[in-house]
Amino acid sequence: MADHGIPTDNAQVVGDIYAAWAAWTPHASAVTSASAYGGTKTLTYADLDTLTTTVAANLVRRGIERGQRVAFLTSNNAGIEGVLTYAGTHKAAAVALPINGRLTPAEVVPLAVHAEISALVVEGAYIEHALAVLDQLDDPPLIFVAANEIPEGTLDFRVLLEPIEGLTAADLPKVEPSDMADWLFTSGTTAAPKCVMLTHDNCVAAAHILSRFPGTRHEDILLSPFPFFTSSGVHTCLFTTAVAGAHYVISVNVEAEALMREIEEVGATIVGAVPSIFGFMAKSPVADEVDLSCVRLAFHGGAPVSPHQVAQYQKLFPRAEIMNVFGQTESGNPGTTLPGKYALSKAGSIGRTGKPGVRIRVVDDESRDIIFPGVGELLLKSKAVMVGYYRNDEETARTIRDGWLYTGDLVRVDEEGFMWVHDRKKDIIIRGGNNIASIEVENALSSHPAIHEAAVVSKPHPDLGEDLIAFLVADGDERPTIDELRAYCAPLIADYKIPRDMRYIDALPRNPTGKILKRELREHN
Repeated sequence: MADHGIPTDNAQVVGDIYAAWAAWTPHASAVTSASAYGGTKTLTYADLDTLTTTVAANLVRRGIERGQRVAFLTSNNAGIEGVLTYAGTHKAAAVALPINGRLTPAEVVPLAVHAEISALVVEGAYIEHALAVLDQLDDPPLIFVAANEIPEGTLDFRVLLEPIEGLTAADLPKVEPSDMADWLFTSGTTAAPKCVMLTHDNCVAAAHILSRFPGTRHEDILLSPFPFFTSSGVHTCLFTTAVAGAHYVISVNVEAEALMREIEEVGATIVGAVPSIFGFMAKSPVADEVDLSCVRLAFHGGAPVSPHQVAQYQKLFPRAEIMNVFGQTESGNPGTTLPGKYALSKAGSIGRTGKPGVRIRVVDDESRDIIFPGVGELLLKSKAVMVGYYRNDEETARTIRDGWLYTGDLVRVDEEGFMWVHDRKKDIIIRGGNNIASIEVENALSSHPAIHEAAVVSKPHPDLGEDLIAFLVADGDERPTIDELRAYCAPLIADYKIPRDMRYIDALPRNPTGKILKRELREHN
C-alpha cells in the first residue's frame, strides 16, 4: 500500500479503515444521518467501529457465513442503519449488496434471486419489498426490519445491535484482501441484471483513490444527498471520508432550500451532487440568503454541464473549487476528474487524466489508441476495477480485457487531450444522475397489449441533463394515452424510468440488418 502519511495506509480490508481511526481519533465524528427510528444521529469513529463489530458478530450468530450476500434496502432516511449494515457485513466476511430504493417489489425480487442473498435489511418504507422476497423465493433470506412494527416472519433490526459481552474484533471471521466485499447492481443494455463484484482489495484501493481526488482532510465535512445505496454513496462519499478520518453527512434533503440551509448549518467543506441539484440550488431565491462560503470543493458528475451552469455553481459556492468527476460502478467509482481551474474553459469535460492511481486510454473499435482530436471508447485501469460480473462470464470477458475496463462510453477528445462523453455504446440514459437501461423501459412499454414495439432514447433536459423520450409503434388502431401507459408501467419499473414524453410513429427506423437507428430517433427530439 502506498504511504500517504495517514493512519489508514496499512489497511488491507475495509474494516481496517474504521478501526484505524477508532484507535487514532475515537471521538471524531464519522457519520451523521437520519435513523429509521427517528431523529438524526452522529456516530464517532469509536461508535462506528464498535457497532459494526457487533453487527458482524450478530450476523454470524444468525448463520451468515463467509461470502454470503447481505442485501440492504434503505434510503437516506435510514442512513445510520444502512451504514451499520454495510460496514458490519464486511467485518462478517460476508458481501454487502445495496439495492436501489426506488425499485418496485417486482424489480427487487429478481435481483434477490440472481444474487442468491442470505439476508435482507429493510427500513419500514420497504416492508412490501421484503414481503415480496419472502413470498416468492423458495429459500427466503433472513429479513431484518428497521421499524417500530415488525411483520410476522421477519426480525427486528435491533437484534443486530445487541451487545455481546467480551466481544472483540478477534472473535470475528478472518477477512482476506481477496475476499468479496461489495456486489453492486448496475444498469445495462440487456434485461438480465448485471452484478458487479468487488473484493476488499478493490474497495481499499478505491477508498484511497477517491479520498485523494479532493484531497480530503481529517477536518473536512462532506455532505451529500447521493442515496447511500448507490456507488456514489457507499464508495465516493463514505470511502472518501473514512480514509481521511473525516465526517460524512448523509443528507435527506433534495429540495434546494433545505439542502442549502443544511450545508450552511453543518459547515460542510465538501459537497457532492448531480448537476441538476446544483442547478436547482443556484436558481433558488434562497441562494442570496445563505452563506455557503464554508464549501471548499463542490463536485458533480453523472450528466453533462454547460459553461453557463458552471458559472452558476461558482456563484453559488463563492470559495469552492468546482470539480467534474467521472466513474463507473465497474471501476469501483474511481475514474477521471476535471480540476476546477478548467471548470469554465472546458465545461462539460471529464478531464484528460485519470485520478491518482487510475490509468486511461481512448481506443478505436480495434482497441488501438486514437490520435487526438478524435472519438473513441474510454478505457480505465486501476486496482479498484471489478473482478467481473456475477454469473455473466460473457459480459465480463467483453468488459475486462487485458486488465482494462472497457467503459462502453465513447468520448470526444480535443487537441489538448480533454475528454467529453460523446455517446454510449451501452445505450444508458443518465436522468438526474440515475442510470436507466433503455431496453428495460422498452420491454415494459412493449408488454402492453396495444403496443407493438418501443424504442427509448435520451433528449437534453436543462435541469436533469438527460430525459427519456419513447417512440411507440401501435399494434392496431388502439393508441393508449401517455397517462394510461405511465400507469401501466408503474408496477413494472421504477418511477424515474417511466418516460414523460411518448410519441407514436408508423415504424421504427432500421438499418439493413434490422438494428434500430436510435441516432435518427434522437434527431426528432
